[in-house]
Amino acid sequence: QVSEIELKQIESIFFNFDKSDILLKYKERLDNAVEFLNKYPQVSLELSSYTDCRGSDSYNLGLSNRRNKSVVDYIKNKIKNPERVSGKGYGEKSNLDNIPCSKLSEKEHQKNRRTDFKLKF
Repeated sequence: QVSEIELKQIESIFFNFDKSDILLKYKERLDNAVEFLNKYPQVSLELSSYTDCRGSDSYNLGLSNRRNKSVVDYIKNKIKNPERVSGKGYGEKSNLDNIPCSKLSEKEHQKNRRTDFKLKF
């Protein structure tokens, strides 16, 4: 039985602008995901990565896929049965309330530069 507390430990991680490397401050979140997956070998993990709305669609799709690969590789290298982890980059994430990209604050852009985690039981 998975506890609600354990589920909350797998939180999204965020990236710097135009970067795909995992920031040190988010390694603990990824290590929590690794610990969870090692504790529950029947659970799979699907990752979805995004960019902010700056840059072309094709560039952002590539960047989101690079972000996804860096996180997937990090987790796969540390768990038993790494085939349980998969992911995809989706490029730009739709912004809240259809605010034009040029009107978003840096904080709003930052919310979109992320990888989300979805557990499959």
